[in-house]
Amino acid sequence: MRTLRRRPPAPALLALAAALLLAACGGKSDDPVVNLRQERDQGVRRATLRKLAEAEGAARAGHWAGFLRESDPEIPRLAASALRGAADLPGFREPPRALLDALLEAAERKEPEVRSEVLLALGRLYAEDPRVPPKVLAFLADPDTRVRRSALEAFQSFGPAAGGIDLSPLRALLRDPALSFEAALTLSTCGDAAPGAADRLADAVENRADPARAQQAAAGLARLGARASSAAPRLARALPGAPPGVARDLCDALGFSASGDPSVAAALAAALGSRDEEVAAAAGLALARLRREPEAAGKALAARAAASRPEARLRACEGLLLLGKGGRKHWDALLALLADPAPDGRRAAAAVEALGRVAAAGRMPQGASVEAVPAAAGDPRLPVRRAAGRAQAAILAGR
Repeated sequence: MRTLRRRPPAPALLALAAALLLAACGGKSDDPVVNLRQERDQGVRRATLRKLAEAEGAARAGHWAGFLRESDPEIPRLAASALRGAADLPGFREPPRALLDALLEAAERKEPEVRSEVLLALGRLYAEDPRVPPKVLAFLADPDTRVRRSALEAFQSFGPAAGGIDLSPLRALLRDPALSFEAALTLSTCGDAAPGAADRLADAVENRADPARAQQAAAGLARLGARASSAAPRLARALPGAPPGVARDLCDALGFSASGDPSVAAALAAALGSRDEEVAAAAGLALARLRREPEAAGKALAARAAASRPEARLRACEGLLLLGKGGRKHWDALLALLADPAPDGRRAAAAVEALGRVAAAGRMPQGASVEAVPAAAGDPRLPVRRAAGRAQAAILAGR
């Protein structure tokens, strides 16, 4: 009789058996996926993934792929959340292709909560990668509202990286009652002046019941600039009596609108007398951009050049330089604001764009340098890098 030989177990099966035996005995494995599977406390799971992201970065893409493939949907959801939160860490500055592939695979999972979190992670990790927006586009038509909203947020992160692709699925969401405002705001971030987007944002500006949304809308219209000039008369009517934050951003939007409507200059001239120094400075800067009321605007701007709030100083200095009423000290003030170390980079981004506009207008003080603008292109903060790109484009266009 022939004796049958038993084939030795494969190494992978041995590893799995060892891990299961270890788990049954209450021990810890060397495999973080196994350990996370054993852990039932969500707070501990979240903290473990955060520490792993901080310690190992994106280099161990295999670990993250393992988490994202887990059958328990909470593990891939928490893993995607940890990746999103770690996007600004040095170890995630240039994530490997293997991690992108793992996230795209997880984006196809059946659980909406996982798809939603994965899309947010893709937006944060690959905000500057032009390969990724086309892969996220289809999720704008996902059957789940949460997923569509996350896809919109991802496109807000992509911004200019989404240029050059067909954004018709994004424009279609202007007709979605639950997401039309977010769609209009996202289109403005991507630089797309789709028909109806400016009107939807102007609707939000006129809604005094929601100042936070009104301010977001005004900022979106400022990004669209002259492409939203048709909405300028509506914004001018909304400016008197608007809360300070909304009024400041409305002034910015009107200044960029290039509108010749008389109501625009009149509303801005009235705002020069605002008690809020940011609003008054923003109104003066807007008039300087429109080349209207130069004397009144210059007087208001000079009074705010040493304001207590940095945002007011920034607008005042830019406006004075654009009017030809500023000098080296105002340029240096903008350079000082560019050095602002805040992690969000918003103030530094605003300063580098102001420097670019002043240089593009040929108003750079004698002896001043624009080296700060190209240097900002290497800043670790994404808003500053993007602002530097826009500033450099403005300088080239102005030459």
